[in-house]
Amino acid sequence: MQLLIVFILFLGFSVPGLSADAIDPNASGVEFLMSYPRCGTNLLTAYIQEFTAKPVGVAVGTISPLATNRLQIALNPAKKTLYRGHHGIELKPWNKNGNKLICIVRNYRECISREHRKKSTDKLLHEAFHKNPTFQHYMDNLRVFDEWDQNNRLLIYYEDLILHPVQEVKRVLAFLGEDSPENLTEDRLSQISEKTLGSYHIQHIRSGGSHSKGKDLLHHSKNMSPRQLKRWDEVMKKLSPALWDSYLKRYEYNASSS
Repeated sequence: MQLLIVFILFLGFSVPGLSADAIDPNASGVEFLMSYPRCGTNLLTAYIQEFTAKPVGVAVGTISPLATNRLQIALNPAKKTLYRGHHGIELKPWNKNGNKLICIVRNYRECISREHRKKSTDKLLHEAFHKNPTFQHYMDNLRVFDEWDQNNRLLIYYEDLILHPVQEVKRVLAFLGEDSPENLTEDRLSQISEKTLGSYHIQHIRSGGSHSKGKDLLHHSKNMSPRQLKRWDEVMKKLSPALWDSYLKRYEYNASSS
């Protein structure tokens, strides 16, 4: 039985929940979801639960009850649990050939700036050139994805999920071996998105909640200078030229298109 790993990495919670800790990494039949924080983890989880009724757990450690079923959807305990997380390093020991992996990627300027909102852009970029683990964390997730069997992995860009939700959710469901129901429409996904963002905003109100509200894809980037935008690209290219070329080139600053 194939191991489905849909991996979107998850941080900052201390409430016990379903965990993949006790599962042998050589086993099969597990599902994970992976991403750097602030990349649409909760949104895609809600979409998946709405149309598959999968239970949700955490890759390693503990998880918030909100993360396991934010919208209180009726779940089917007989279905495979979807284990989510925010640290690709957690999946390093896992069998990469018999398991499946879904990874969400978002513009590094946006998710890293949001995760470290109290630091200025220049401070973040200065730290990046002094081996700040934040930037390595972002790349580690892509590194794990890149090492995965090509037939058992799926990459979802956050921006595509926001702009083309029906298309992207259908891709995810097909990858998970699930049918796309007739009610998988833009209107239904919009309703789920609004409820998810509302819940997330209230949960994280002390840290500003959702800044972009799932609407503004360049919420942080639009306030950066051309010098800063280029500097971000230099940082990410330096960390891994190969990963940059394979997965991140779409985010490269282009003065003519800005």
